[in-house]
Amino acid sequence: MSGFLRVPTGILVIVFSLWNSSCEQEAEGRSSEIRVEVQEETAEDFRDEMDRHCREQDARWAKFEADREAFQTEWEKRSKNPPPKRRRVKRFQWESPAETRGKIWNVPDEESEDALLTAFVRVCIAEANGNPQDCVGIWQVVKNNRRRTCDRGMIRRITECDDNGETMLSALRRHQRHVLGYMKARNKRAVWIGNITTECEMPEGWTKSQDEWDAYYGSQVCPQVVADARHIIADKLPPPRPGHRVSWLPGNPVTWGGRCENNQGSCDDRIACSRGLARVQGPKTLNAFWCYPGRPGCRSDVEPICKALGYGPREEELTSISVKNPDSSS
Repeated sequence: MSGFLRVPTGILVIVFSLWNSSCEQEAEGRSSEIRVEVQEETAEDFRDEMDRHCREQDARWAKFEADREAFQTEWEKRSKNPPPKRRRVKRFQWESPAETRGKIWNVPDEESEDALLTAFVRVCIAEANGNPQDCVGIWQVVKNNRRRTCDRGMIRRITECDDNGETMLSALRRHQRHVLGYMKARNKRAVWIGNITTECEMPEGWTKSQDEWDAYYGSQVCPQVVADARHIIADKLPPPRPGHRVSWLPGNPVTWGGRCENNQGSCDDRIACSRGLARVQGPKTLNAFWCYPGRPGCRSDVEPICKALGYGPREEELTSISVKNPDSSS
């Protein structure tokens, strides 16, 4: 097909004329050959043979015409809808001076679907062992915190920008530096998570056997995280499955951290309380997610956990503020 499609239209008409008449011409030539070389064939056999030959030739010509029309239609369609312009991406070294550029990360070195997916899968497993509701919340936080400009004079940890500001891949790196190669891994777990790929093969640094990897992470956790992450990156919720029905977190969460009350991981409540944040009240998550009090979906009073830790104004101060400004959201 491609050979025909490169032929100019004017030549196609000539080809058509020659091809259309060749069947009759060949029939005449074939007739004399038959009389000379194959005298035993009957006239009826000869007609049947030429009829079959002409039908095959007509079929080839019909296919050629159909291919030409399909090509013409596709060409007109693409002429009206040119391919999208390729984004211009600028890359920088981690914490380098504002104009210093470079590449030093351990996920694919370009803002692409594969690079973003690889990084997000690692972060989801590192922060919540792939719990889908936590992965949804983490994506919301990173999206809310992505810089809309490429102000590396203010934030030198920005590693990638395009025409829309900081890329999501760069924002992910700023939120989880250890498993994405910007700081030394804190433990052996961070080492192997930092080598996970979307193929979910046993990563370098895994401290147990191949069978143990295949039994849990290789066959269950990792493939499910990859599937969920594809939906989340497209700003869609993963489809529900037994035991997991997720939703978007309210309150525009701006950070997450370990719950101090579970005594199983990091304890980050004081960090969030020192920023004047409140816990997101929503679906159950392994991590605590935090929002700015008074914003839509976030509580307007002092977070009880922070109040118990000694953060925020005293009750009488809150009452005084409320009396002076009834519309105040604290």
